[in-house]
Parts: sequence; C-alpha cells; structure tokens
Amino acid sequence: MPTVTPIVSTSEHPLPSSTGKLGTRPSSYPLSVWLRTAFFLTIAITGITSAIVGVCFISKGISDQAQEKAHLDLNSARLIYNDRIKLLRTTLRLASLQGSLIEAVTSGHIDAIRAQSSILKKDWNYDYFEILNPEGRLLARGDSGAMDLSIRSPMVSEVVAGKVDAVGTMVRDTAALELVSPEVAQRARLVLQTPDGPEQPQREVTAGLVLEGATAVRRGDGMLIAIVHGGVLLNHDESTVDEIKRTIYSKEPIDGHTTGGASLCLGDIRVATSILLKDGRRAIGTTVDPIVRKRVLDQDKPLVDRASVLGHSYFTAYEPIHDPSGRAIGILSIGVPERNFSLLRNEALLLFLGIVLCGAVAAFQLAEMLARRIVHPIQELTRAMRSYEHGNMELRLAPFTRSPAEFTELGNGLKAMAKALYQRQLQLKYRTEEQLGKAERLAMIGRLSAGVAHEINNPLGGILLFSSLLLKNTAPDNRDHSALERICNEAKRCQQIVQGLLDFARPREPKREQIVLDNVVDRTLQLVSGQSLFHNIRIAIDYEEPKPEVFVDPAQLQQVVLNLIVNAAEAMGGKGTLTLATRSVDDGTAAQIEVADSGCGIAPENLERLFEPFFTTKEAGKGTGLGLSISRSIVESHHGTIWAESEASGGTRFFIRLPTKGTDP
Repeated sequence: MPTVTPIVSTSEHPLPSSTGKLGTRPSSYPLSVWLRTAFFLTIAITGITSAIVGVCFISKGISDQAQEKAHLDLNSARLIYNDRIKLLRTTLRLASLQGSLIEAVTSGHIDAIRAQSSILKKDWNYDYFEILNPEGRLLARGDSGAMDLSIRSPMVSEVVAGKVDAVGTMVRDTAALELVSPEVAQRARLVLQTPDGPEQPQREVTAGLVLEGATAVRRGDGMLIAIVHGGVLLNHDESTVDEIKRTIYSKEPIDGHTTGGASLCLGDIRVATSILLKDGRRAIGTTVDPIVRKRVLDQDKPLVDRASVLGHSYFTAYEPIHDPSGRAIGILSIGVPERNFSLLRNEALLLFLGIVLCGAVAAFQLAEMLARRIVHPIQELTRAMRSYEHGNMELRLAPFTRSPAEFTELGNGLKAMAKALYQRQLQLKYRTEEQLGKAERLAMIGRLSAGVAHEINNPLGGILLFSSLLLKNTAPDNRDHSALERICNEAKRCQQIVQGLLDFARPREPKREQIVLDNVVDRTLQLVSGQSLFHNIRIAIDYEEPKPEVFVDPAQLQQVVLNLIVNAAEAMGGKGTLTLATRSVDDGTAAQIEVADSGCGIAPENLERLFEPFFTTKEAGKGTGLGLSISRSIVESHHGTIWAESEASGGTRFFIRLPTKGTDP
C-alpha cells in the first residue's frame, strides 16, 4: 500500500532560506542611496554636459559675432578712407574753379600764381600743392620746395591725357617728397619698432603713404590752361585713423581699455594708427603679423580673423590698399581687443552657469522628494515581508498615498498574498494533522497486515503440503485428482500473494539493483488482480523483447506502479481496459513503463497540477493527493522522469522512464 509522507507546518517550523534573513546585513547599499546617487549623477552629467555645450556655443557665438562685427567695421573704415579720397578730389576741383587762380594763370604772372598756390594749400590743408602748365611742368608751388622741379605723378599724366581729374593712394620716397616739401619729407621718415620682440638695430623707413590727386584748370571756353596737383601725407596722420575710431568705436572705453582701433600701413609697417603702446605712444613703426602680410599683401586678399597685435589677441579685419595701377601697397586695418569680448563672454557664461546650477539644485530637490515617495513604500513592504517571514501574517499595511500606482498595486497584492498564505497555512496545518493521523493508521494497518500474513502463511503452508501429498498419491484418472490439483494451485497463488504483501509492507532500506522491468509489473499485478475493483477490467500486456532492464529499488518501483494501476482502475470505475507496456528507449540507455486506461481522462488545466502535493481530482474522502507526488519523488530519486498525457476523447497514459544502468548512491 502507498506510504504517506508527513508535512510539517511552516508556521511552527520555518523553512531555512538559501539567501538568508531579510534582517541580516545587506550585501549592497539601500535603495535610497542608489536612487539619490542615480539622480545626482544624472543631474550632474546633464548639468556638466549642458554647461560644456553652453560654454562652447556661447564662446563660438561671441567669437563669430566679434569677427562679423570686425568685418562690418572694416567696411565702415573703408568708407571713411574713401571719403577722405573723395574730399581730396572735391577740394582739388573747387581749387580749379577759383576765379582768382584762372585769372592769375591767364595773365601769366608767376608771383600771382605762386600766391594763389600758397593760399589754396593753406585753405585746403594740403601737405604739398602745385600749379602746373598744360604739359605738366611746374608753374608755382605753395611751399619752399625746389622751384624748378616737380615730382612725376601718374595723376598729372592722366589729366594731361585728357581726364578731368585723377585721385589715388601713392607711395612716395623721401627723395621725391624733398622736391615738393622738405618738411613733408622729414615727417614721412619713421623708425621701425619691435616693442614685444628682441632689440634690433634701428632701421629708418624713407617712404611715405600719400593721398594724391590732380585736376584740370580750364577757361570759360573749355581750354586747358593749367593743372592743380596736391597731396596729403598719411605718415603720422592722426586725423584719418582717429576719425575711423570715433565713428566706429564711439563708446567709452571698457574697464579702462580702448574699445578698438584702426591703422594705415605702408606695406606691413604701421604709418598711422590709433593703437597705443604700453607707454602710451602710438604704435607707429610697428609691423603686422607675418601671416597677415602674406595674406593681404602677397596674396592681395582681405583677412578677418583673430590676430596678434603687439603681443595681444585682437579680433581684426584687414584689406589691401591699392595704388592707381592696382598694386597692393599698404593695408587698412581695424581691430578690437579680444579681452573686451572676453568680458562679455564671461558675463554670459556666469549667467548661463548660474541658471544651470539653479536648475540642477531645483532638479535635485525634486528628485529627493520623488526618491522619498519611492523609498517609503518599499521600506513598508520590506517591513511587512520581514513580519511575514517570521510567521506574523496578520500585519496590515497602511494604504500608500501620493505614491506611484504600481506601489499601491504591489501593496494590495502583498496584502492579498499574506491573507491567502494565512488561510493556506491554516488549511495546511489541518490537512497535515489529518494526513499524520491517516499515516499512523496506515502504518498500523501495515503492521497488522504483516502479522496476519504471517499467521495465514503457516496454515497455508500446511494446506499446500498435505494437498501436494494427496495429489501425489492420487491416480490421474481418479475423480479427486483435478480437485486436489486445483487446491494445490490456489494454495500456491495465495502463498505468492501473501509473500508479495509481506515484501511490500516490510520496512527496509532502499536497495538498487539491476532488475527486469517486466518482473516488477508482473508482481504488482499479482497483488491487485484478485481485488474486486479489477474483476471487470481487461488487462492488456505489451512487453518488448528482449526484456529491458533498469537499475532501481524493486520495492519502491513496485509502489509507484501499484499507485498508477490503482488510480487507473478507479478512473475507469472498475470497467474498461488497462494497458501495461514496457519499452527500451533512447538507444537502449533508458527503459519506459506505460500505464494506460480507457477512463474519462484529465482536464488540461488539471494535467499540469497532477504531481502537486495534496492535489486530487477524486471526491472528498477518496484520495489524499499524495500518491502521485510521492511517486514522482521516488522516480526522480532514481534519476528518472514521470509524466502524464490525456486525450480529449478520454483515456490517460502515464509514462515512467528510468536509466538502464547506474550506480548505487
């Protein structure tokens, strides 16, 4: 008969946990630390990334704006420079229209022409002024230069050729300027300076950058009677660069520094500039950066970029100055110290970083509040789990308010689980006590059965002995011979049944051995074939040849087969076909027993729960729900498997698969 394994209540004897108690020292940091660290790292990374990107964008934006402003400022400087050239043309035209000049030239009085030349030079602020005849030879000059020589000028040549006037920028060496004005020649001279570099031998520049023009003087009938020729020296000229500075950079200096400056260069040498040296002098005689010289003079292209000006970083713009032939002879430049934009950039960066920092602080406070709302429910759930772990299923959780919906659902689920576990605990305790009582009764019945079997076995042996003697002494043709033979056979059958009952009920240690699988099935059938439950059941045997062998404990395997056979008979209600088959499977490495019935079958939803403890589909009082669970544990202890299959049309098949070879553990 099947044995019953007692179950101990988990409320009285808690099962040990492989992971340890919840109350033990945690192997990691609390969730609050994880959340705060995650929030802090997220906010910090976001803030730092935003700050870096913001700094880059702000710096680049200010730099781009500064260079764009430098480009626009250069356009403005060019207009002012061109206005200076236009002013020269205008004054020359006005001088050519003076009636007193026309009258003096027409009369041919040299003294009157010289007087008009001096007056016009003084009135229009020329550095030199000449009146020439229609062929370009000198008539009079408004200064003390050589009275019989005139400098050769392409402007004069163009007027002689028929143009009304000609104006442009020229390079004049001091020798040429000596012819028209020794004073101008002296002012054109300057000494090269290297304020930020190693001291070098002084070198004098003996050339000047001049604005020069010529205009025809005509009588009323349009006849050319003279040419007025004048020029303005730009070396040491402060008016042009200061006008550019006043027009473009009219605001007050920033932090004691100038907001910007302009320069006029002869070649790469500054001959007029508003940029100051450290000692307060204008940076006349200094040179531009070699990169600027190569770009503007050698390649004849404008340049807008950062550049080093006297050892300081400037946002600068340069463009070439051309003579009438189109040759680049000088540079017009403007520049703003980068430190001025650095102040604006630093203010913008401080404001931006302040905004980022305030946002990070606000975000962290919000994250802290959210972390508390997340951690508090988890702490309550942990406290409840510790209580449930110690068997206190009556603890009730307070409802979670202002927390995520998932925690509310989790809390409700935990409360429902605790309630179900508490009820299950009570049921399990009741069923355990009931099963213990049944197990005790079954053990007592087993002991009684063994005693009865011993008591029956003695007289049964006598019956078999004497009936065998009578059968031996009775002639085959005697009418009592068949009766005696039947008595002997039935006595032997009873002896086998009693012996099987003794083997099944006798408690002993499991002993695995190599056995023939068919013999276990046959011995099990001998135990049940005489019971009334099997009288109307047809038993079909299907053994495979050669007979498969397995390495098992025969008594334990017989217990499993007996449980399956009895369950099959009960499922058929004592009527139907019981099929028993043995097979060799998995290429002979395993053997299989199949127990099939023609009963009502098992519902699909119950098929997966068949081997759960205390699960049964029988009516109350007709089953304990332990037979299949015990059978599975026995099979698995032999390294085998057991499973069931059921057809929708009816009938159930149980399979037991066991290894054919093994070692006794």
